[in-house]
Amino acid sequence: MVTDANQVQLVYCSSDGWNGNARAVSYDTTHPITGQPVRLSLHFLGSKSLEAELTILHRDGVAGRRGGADARSRPMVASR
Repeated sequence: MVTDANQVQLVYCSSDGWNGNARAVSYDTTHPITGQPVRLSLHFLGSKSLEAELTILHRDGVAGRRGGADARSRPMVASR
C-alpha cells in the first residue's frame, strides 16, 4: 500500500534509462566461448514500464508531486 507514502522507489532495469520505446533491436556479436556469430534481438521499453508504474500509482490514489514549502518540509515516508 503506497497511499500514505510521499516517495516510491521504482526498480527496473531496461538499460535505457526509462526512455526506451523500441522493440526487437538487433545486435550482431560473437559467442564468448565458440566465437561463432550471434544475432541478438532486445527490447528497450523503459518508457512503457514507467508509464505503467505511474498509471498504477495514480489509480491507487497517490497524489501527484506538489511543490512549495510544504512539500519540502515534510519528512520522506517510504512505501511498504
